Amino acid sequence: MAMTAQPLGPRVSRLEGAFEQLDQRLGDLRSNLDARFAQVDVRFIQVENRLDGLDRKIDGLRSDVDQKFLWMMGIMFGSWVTIILAIFFHR
Repeated sequence: MAMTAQPLGPRVSRLEGAFEQLDQRLGDLRSNLDARFAQVDVRFIQVENRLDGLDRKIDGLRSDVDQKFLWMMGIMFGSWVTIILAIFFHR
């Protein structure tokens, strides 16, 4: 393996150019990744907001069901009391 007898200056400047190009490419990659992570963060916030909305809707439905259940139990209890009273006071 024989090394060429080139002066050291041009080889060093070529390496410096390659390192500058690598630095630029890594900077571009970093900015692209930052932009992607920002998009993912925005998407997660959107999903979280949708889930919060669904949670509020479910809570509303749950309170409606609870209210209707209490009305149904009241009507059933009233009917039961009426039937029992009718049986006791029939005579």
